[in-house]
Amino acid sequence: LQLPIYVINGFYGAMKESFESPSNVVHFMVLEWEAVKLSWKDMLFDVVGDRVPSVAKRSSIRGCAYHEWLSLEMHSQPNSKDNCVHISSSALEALHEKSLWMNHKNETVVLQSDPIGSQFLSAQISLHMLQKWLSNPLVNNMSVFDHMH
Repeated sequence: LQLPIYVINGFYGAMKESFESPSNVVHFMVLEWEAVKLSWKDMLFDVVGDRVPSVAKRSSIRGCAYHEWLSLEMHSQPNSKDNCVHISSSALEALHEKSLWMNHKNETVVLQSDPIGSQFLSAQISLHMLQKWLSNPLVNNMSVFDHMH
């Protein structure tokens, strides 16, 4: 091996390309719920369902889509790559993804005007620290986004 070594996530590129195809439309929504009534983990697995639709709870969005794809007039049965719906793994990741997909030019304005960003900032988390977290660094061998479940 020769250094430096660069690792590129090929799966992300292919997935993003499929979303950006001229024949596709990406819709997004911002959800708000009471965390004392529904945890983020329960939202991920019970409401949206496992990333692999074939093992998702049948009552979840992905589980229902997997079993009912024909009656829902979907082009194909959902699978681990095209699982019919994306949910951010945490509020911090949601803020990052929203910024990416909305192509915001001024990240500072987005962070101050976004409900999630403004909550972080009002909790006395500096803009510099929030921007660092949005780069998803490793902390204790785990990404910041994964710490935020």
